[in-house]
Amino acid sequence: MAAYLITGANRGIGLAIIEQLYKDEKNLIIATVRNQSTAENLEKQYPRVKTIVINMADSYAKFESAFKLIDQFTPHGIDCLIANAGVLGEDALFESQLYDVDQYLDVMNINVGGVAKTYKAGFPYLFKTDNGVSKKFIIMSSVAGTTGGFVLGANAYGASKAAVNHLGKQIAEDNKSSGNELVKNSITILQHPGHVLSEMGADVAAIVGDEKFVSTEECAIKLVKLLNVFTVAHTGGFFDENGETMIF
Repeated sequence: MAAYLITGANRGIGLAIIEQLYKDEKNLIIATVRNQSTAENLEKQYPRVKTIVINMADSYAKFESAFKLIDQFTPHGIDCLIANAGVLGEDALFESQLYDVDQYLDVMNINVGGVAKTYKAGFPYLFKTDNGVSKKFIIMSSVAGTTGGFVLGANAYGASKAAVNHLGKQIAEDNKSSGNELVKNSITILQHPGHVLSEMGADVAAIVGDEKFVSTEECAIKLVKLLNVFTVAHTGGFFDENGETMIF
């Protein structure tokens, strides 16, 4: 049995990943959602899924408290933590002089702070038990965060993905030097999911055209397959939906 914790899992890519993992009845799936009614709806649709109610903008203290539920769901902890929750913000593709820069605080708080809080609160459960597998921490990033091969501005969203790439690199390097073998041999990945027709991606597709965009289901099939491809040798890397290395 493998145990997964996925943030932002009530819609889009997160929900599509749940649908793929749910096909294997041996998988234990824990999903974070923003409110109780959403949690109830998700559990009704997928009875084996366990939920944790948390908003990525919440304080770390709330994360720490909410994640205690993991012990009730699985005494052996989790094997894979997928930080998927995030926001695009309004008018992300506006030119910088036209963009509502007051959004930076909220977008960075959710897209970067939310990942940092997720990892710190999830750390004790991710590394609680050696289940005979390499523990994985997957961060959903984006091509919008690249600076070496600049592709897309996206203002606060792009900046947040560049920042979260830095966070992922730091976590990978911290873990490589850990005295705990389970932590040392863990895998941290920055994952670009591709151009996806999620609710978030649809806003972008409406502006740039949807020719290269794929469904959330197609995206999730690829991402779940990659979970079994990544090894310790990949840790700290930034990859596209086909497992190809991307430029930071």
